Amino acid sequence: MSTKGKALVRSLNRRGVRSEKKPPVAAKAEPRTEPTVCERCGAVFSRRTWRRDHRVTHALLARAAWATCPACRQAAENCPEHSADQTRIEAYRQLASILIGGMP
Repeated sequence: MSTKGKALVRSLNRRGVRSEKKPPVAAKAEPRTEPTVCERCGAVFSRRTWRRDHRVTHALLARAAWATCPACRQAAENCPEHSADQTRIEAYRQLASILIGGMP
């Protein structure tokens, strides 16, 4: 009979568990300095994540590095119809159709 309890035996079983907390995509990407600001959309890389809802202050811009976020890079490389300009044009079209009185 084993002297260890079931809970201790199960806690020592680490099969199938990754040791690092980063997802595989983040592990392959080059390391970024914080904060980094996207040149195209203005997203801020903070706490290992790209965020568009952060307030950008003069102090943050003074110490920020500039790069292109993965979303803008993917939009520019793979799918020209999802570029920032095309998305903005489509949003204006939808807004205009709502203001005129029709639904999109």
